[in-house]
Amino acid sequence: MSPDVSARSSQEAVRILVAEDDASMRELIVASLSADGYQVTAAGDLERLGASVGVDTGPDAIALIVTDNRMPGCSGLEFLARSAPRTGTLR
Repeated sequence: MSPDVSARSSQEAVRILVAEDDASMRELIVASLSADGYQVTAAGDLERLGASVGVDTGPDAIALIVTDNRMPGCSGLEFLARSAPRTGTLR
């Protein structure tokens, strides 16, 4: 179930990070979330997304990270554990 984003302006879109090493799956997830009004940043590896995770509690803060559990170099759960302390709004 998607939250109601219809009342939000494009500047207030909820920010989601997507980590998926399968390009076709990543494109499908990004297309679906973007169509629902989310601001999506995606990458095929966790190192690339790691730079996107920072301490930010403003309107551009990351609200959600969607990750494949089996990723090259680091599991999705390891990435989440490392990322959670760096953002104040992660769910």
